[in-house]
Amino acid sequence: MATAWNKLKTLMRGQARISMEQIVNANDMLLLDQQLYETEQSLRDARRQLARLMAEEKLNQRRADELSRQSRHYEEGARQALAAENDVLALDIGKRLADLEQQQSRLARQGVTL
Repeated sequence: MATAWNKLKTLMRGQARISMEQIVNANDMLLLDQQLYETEQSLRDARRQLARLMAEEKLNQRRADELSRQSRHYEEGARQALAAENDVLALDIGKRLADLEQQQSRLARQGVTL
């Protein structure tokens, strides 16, 4: 009787161990699924951030190109004003050029930050 009882206890412990292993294995799959989901979400977020940064960089490049175009325009105007000996106009254009250079510098710093 004791031997049968010992065998029954051993059988119950074996069943409990197998059940626990199945629960752990099932949870391992859930854990892996959750990690995969979180990784996919992180990847999507990173792609969105990269797209936003690329768009900002492109916009900054367009602004820089426009500022360069304006600078060339004002430089030509300043040359013409100096050639016509219109110092007041040349000084005003020079101030505008200084403002444009500050804007270009600010855009360059933003580009480095991006």
